[in-house]
Amino acid sequence: MDQELLPDPNQGRYSAAPGTTRVGVVGAIRATGRFFDEAASITTVNPRFDDTHSLVPYAPLVVGRSDTALFGPLPGNLRLLDHRLIGEAGLGISYIGKRALPFSQFSDPTLQIDASAYLRAGPVRAGVRVTNLTNNQFPLSQFFYASDFHSRPFATLAPAAHFTAAPPRIVLFTIELDLEREN
Repeated sequence: MDQELLPDPNQGRYSAAPGTTRVGVVGAIRATGRFFDEAASITTVNPRFDDTHSLVPYAPLVVGRSDTALFGPLPGNLRLLDHRLIGEAGLGISYIGKRALPFSQFSDPTLQIDASAYLRAGPVRAGVRVTNLTNNQFPLSQFFYASDFHSRPFATLAPAAHFTAAPPRIVLFTIELDLEREN
C-alpha cells in the first residue's frame, strides 16, 4: 500500500502513514464426510513500513481458526415421540497471535474456544451454545499510548497499556420449532 490511515499515538488520532509492504501466507483446508465437517485456516503476515522497516502496529502476525462439526442420528436408534434423535456438536477454536504496538511493545496472543450441542426430534430442535468456553479473561484489543484520565494533579505524557476486555463465557439455550419441516 502506498498510503493508508493508521492510529498515531503521538497525535491521538488516525493520520496518513507512509507506504507499507505486507508479505504473508494463507493456508486453508476443508474436509467433509457423512457425519463431520472440518474447516481450518491459518494466516501469517509480516507487515512492515517501507521507510523504517518497523512492524505496522495492530496487525496480527498470525491468525488461525478451526471449526469442527459432528452430526447425524444418535447410535442405538434412540427415539423421542416416534422421531429418531439427531445430534449435532460443534467446536470452534480461534487464535490471534501477538500484534506490534507503538513504542516497540507487543500485545499478548489470544485463544478462544466455542462449543455447541443440539438434539433434534422431528420438528423440534433444542440445544446449547457456549462462547469463550474456558472463560479465559483476555484483552480483545490492546493499545499502548499516552493518556490522561485526570487521576493525578498533572498530566502525564508517558505511554501506558490500555485494552478492551473480551466477553466472558456466554451460555445460550435455544428451542426451535420448525413447522414446515418434512420427515
